[in-house]
Amino acid sequence: MDCRRQSATLYHERFNVDSHWRPGWFACRLCIGNTRSPPPHFLGLFDFYGGAEYVVPVVAMDCEIAAGCIVGAELPITAAHFQALAAQAIVSRSVILGVNSPRHEVADFCDTTHCQFLRSPAERDSMTARAVKATSGYVLVSSAGIVAARYSAACGGHTESGFDNGHRYISVDCEVCREKGTARRGHGWGLCQEGAMELARRGLSWQAILGKYYPNASVASCNT
Repeated sequence: MDCRRQSATLYHERFNVDSHWRPGWFACRLCIGNTRSPPPHFLGLFDFYGGAEYVVPVVAMDCEIAAGCIVGAELPITAAHFQALAAQAIVSRSVILGVNSPRHEVADFCDTTHCQFLRSPAERDSMTARAVKATSGYVLVSSAGIVAARYSAACGGHTESGFDNGHRYISVDCEVCREKGTARRGHGWGLCQEGAMELARRGLSWQAILGKYYPNASVASCNT
């Protein structure tokens, strides 16, 4: 399969030069000041865009590094089961490689919930890093190509159906949210993170989890 993007560019929301700018931060492994504490570190190549009053830092990073940053931000890594982390890695990688055009003027993605939230790269030998490595290159695909997979925190008992970026989403029952009475958090399309984490605890594999929430998609390798 031909993967169109082996790396991704992302940016932080712009910040005022006088309150946040630190002129010494210009290494490949960079820390850019924002409202988070502690601020995240990203590994990649960067540039800056902006004017006299603000700066938009843009980081270009390898797809697999970006996937690890996203998984670590999207799921509670101290509580999530390996299979849930692996499923999230494939979904996040699919978003990176499946988006047809940049979502922002100066970058493919931002590091907020508008696109995909990121933290610092996964620590070596951590469960998150192992989940990303075990699924390296795997993405969700359908007849339209790589699925820029949508996902949300909790579906509320069933996922939504509809078309997005050429992929048809099918509504599926989520017994986890239904049994727990979990309210919907997010749009409810695709993977339910609440459901995925509990299903992994109950013994389902990442293949089974993705098959449940994306019934008309399959998993394929970008490395072939």
